[in-house]
Formats: sequence, structure tokens, C-alpha cells
Amino acid sequence: MSAQSPARILLAEGDKKANSSTSANFEEAGELYQQAANSFKSEKLLREAGDAFAREAGCWEKCNKAKEAANARWNAGNAFKNAWWNAGKAYGKDDPNRHHLFQSDPLWQEAVHGKEIARDLNDLRKACELLVKAGDWYAQEDAPA
Repeated sequence: MSAQSPARILLAEGDKKANSSTSANFEEAGELYQQAANSFKSEKLLREAGDAFAREAGCWEKCNKAKEAANARWNAGNAFKNAWWNAGKAYGKDDPNRHHLFQSDPLWQEAVHGKEIARDLNDLRKACELLVKAGDWYAQEDAPA
């Protein structure tokens, strides 16, 4: 029987706290998810780190802590971006994990990630499509870039 990694233990503890309905438990769950995400990052499990950061963001949203939620979404986006970049994958409509990166608010955060990802892609067509979409996001936020 193999022992669970510390990150998976923290994630399970966060899940237990998040399944309750009190604000204090959501805050504790958010902190546990953040610890799990950082532990996953140290293990170079970037998709898992992104998922844990996304769960953290959900907890902060339930506590009406917009700044913390935005930071967690930003961290999730970076983790997913780096996971895909390290795996040599390009963003595509068929990528089942693509939605994690593009659910942050405000749109300028999506645009920043889109621009960075497009720069790293080896597929010129996908990079151009993503740059156009990033430009649209910037325009929607009235943020000329």
C-alpha cells in the first residue's frame, strides 16, 4: 500500500472543509487548497496544481473575497499554461482542460494569458487565433495593449 503525497492529503482535507456550508470552513478550505497547489507545483504536477488553485478560487468566491479569488484564478491559469507549455501542447477547442484558464475575470487576465500562450506556441495558425481573441478581450475591458 503506497502512501499518499502531502499534496493529495491537503487536497482531501480541503474537500472535507469545502463540503460544509460555513464561511470559516470555506476560508480554511481555500488555504488548504492553496497549500496543496503549492505542494503539487513543487512535485511538478502542474495540472493538479492548477486544479487545486481553481478550487481555492471557488472557496474565496463563496466567502466574497474577490481579490483572493482573482489571485487564485491567476495562479491556476499560470499553472495550466505552464503544464501545457511543458507538455508541448497547443490550446485548442478540443482540449478538455482549456476552460480552467479562460474562466478568470476580468477579461484582461485572460488576454494576458492568451498573449503569453500565443507567443510560446509553435503553431502559427493557433497563435494568430489566440492573439485575435486576446485582442478582443482587451477591447472588451477597454484596455488598449
